[in-house]
Amino acid sequence: MASEKTISFAPMISIKKESTAREIQCSDWIATEKVHGSSFQFYTSDGENVHMGSRVRSLDGHVTFLKCNLAEFHQRYLIHVQRVFQAVITEKRWQSYKRSAEKDDGGESESDGEATATREENDQSEQNVASDSDAAETNNNYNDRKINTSAKNEGNDHEEIGAKADNVSYPENAIEVHVRIYGELYGGGGVTKDIKHAVQKEIIYSDDFRFYVFGITINRMWVSISEMNDLCKIAGFPHFATPVCEPKSTLEDLKEFLSNSGFMNSRSRLTDRNDDYKTNIEGVVMSPLTRPDSRSHAIKLLSAAFTDIRRVGKGKNMKVNYCTKARYLSVISKLDIPERKDAELVITMFVEDIKKESGEEISINKSKGCARAVRNWLTKDGYCENLYEKFDALSLPRVDETSTISPDTTIQEAANDSERLESPVCDHGFDVDINDTECEEADFGFAHFFDT
Repeated sequence: MASEKTISFAPMISIKKESTAREIQCSDWIATEKVHGSSFQFYTSDGENVHMGSRVRSLDGHVTFLKCNLAEFHQRYLIHVQRVFQAVITEKRWQSYKRSAEKDDGGESESDGEATATREENDQSEQNVASDSDAAETNNNYNDRKINTSAKNEGNDHEEIGAKADNVSYPENAIEVHVRIYGELYGGGGVTKDIKHAVQKEIIYSDDFRFYVFGITINRMWVSISEMNDLCKIAGFPHFATPVCEPKSTLEDLKEFLSNSGFMNSRSRLTDRNDDYKTNIEGVVMSPLTRPDSRSHAIKLLSAAFTDIRRVGKGKNMKVNYCTKARYLSVISKLDIPERKDAELVITMFVEDIKKESGEEISINKSKGCARAVRNWLTKDGYCENLYEKFDALSLPRVDETSTISPDTTIQEAANDSERLESPVCDHGFDVDINDTECEEADFGFAHFFDT
């Protein structure tokens, strides 16, 4: 029996869209498929008590999340999480990750100017999330061997290791180890069965809800993709991120390959469908096999259908549209269904996502104007009308027709108007379950959200 140990929930970080100075020393870049789902995590510090969480909160004590039966989901993946923990505890290979025990709540925060996950939820503002700069770093590069790109290549050697791990008892004097397994809850929508609910309906993967592993940390230190693959094979996880191509020397080389090969418009390797209906990939996550430290160096690249900005115009007249269907669905996917009824929370998260994407320093007044403009876009630019026609109503208050805020209003103009116009009160919520909707593509306005 393991000694009683505790582990606290830590919000998941966002995967970056652009590389930073951190990635200069990285090489041997590979890409893995990005799943269109909702962020989910398992975490444990003793191998017996396995906890679950979404991107922004612990799910302990919750019955469902996005219509997923959490008790059944926990039971289904419990043995796999326990096997990962057992392997980490018993194998010398993971010793370098275990040397610095995790403190307090653990987890990484988004540094280098990135907003933390706690900023995206009103009641999480006081969460104490340790910075990943506090995580122990090694002086050696993690030079990983090339790994098989087949998601189903689970050799007998790994099955034997997994079987042995099931019979290993925990050392009583072992250093405290916190293991967090990050991934996506995805699936539903119906492939062979008529199933109404899905985590996301833009891609149909399966009848059942599934968990797709894309990252593992040991005491806040990220294992490499190849190491994660080995742990997932040992544990018997049925679905996890595997390379879709051979390693490329640089990040730019990988991007060029993905663009020229047509992979970004390819069919998902994770769907159970055998036709072309809603089966194309959401995008990829690019990660280095050779890295100077144990931080996350992941960069995401979205396919055209899921890109959450649109550029309008050319040259000096080019504007960037940040209000898009893809961004709206991305924001909604971070919330459970009851939370989606909180219109102000949705608007706040939408604005925070735009601020992070733009990289601009936005004053309080501009933030207010931005929130007003987002609310205006949601209610007046045709998006909600599409939902009204197809799925009852999206109950947000209408913008006063006398308001000078329009879809073509810039941030500065919106900020100026916010000084003299009282913001409309949002006392209604979403009456529609976004999981039950299939929004048609629309030409959303608001093309002048930020000047570039």
